[in-house]
Amino acid sequence: MQRKVRVYIALAVIVTAMAFLMISGFNTETMVYSVTISELKAKGDDAYAKGYRVNGFVDPNTIQKSADMLTVNFVVKDEAENMPVEYNGILPDTFKPSTFDGDIEVLLEGKFRQDGTFMATNIMTKCASKYDPAEGGETKTYGPMSGSMSGTD
Repeated sequence: MQRKVRVYIALAVIVTAMAFLMISGFNTETMVYSVTISELKAKGDDAYAKGYRVNGFVDPNTIQKSADMLTVNFVVKDEAENMPVEYNGILPDTFKPSTFDGDIEVLLEGKFRQDGTFMATNIMTKCASKYDPAEGGETKTYGPMSGSMSGTD
């Protein structure tokens, strides 16, 4: 009898914990909405209350780093709009204009401030195009199935 009671108590604790995790996962304050710069600016005063994920391209000519290299200001743009961004933290290794032919594609997470600046809490960058095959070029395969490991074929 004692064993059954312990099993029921353990099951009740597990079910309660799972219910709590599911309910807290749907908390609207912690949700991040994915929008374009134009959509974010069109929200007006409603844009300031929530976290957002914004995709765009960094203009490499606008990157300004602080003396301690922990605060970075730049402008991100899409097809229609520009938006100033401020980020405090260490930048990803791929956030380097020298590795890109043009603008740096980024995905920003953070909040939109009333002064029109996006305060980013996380920055993710797309890998540079140098990893893509050249236009009209072929992708080489190296490994046991290709018959070559030298890369000079």
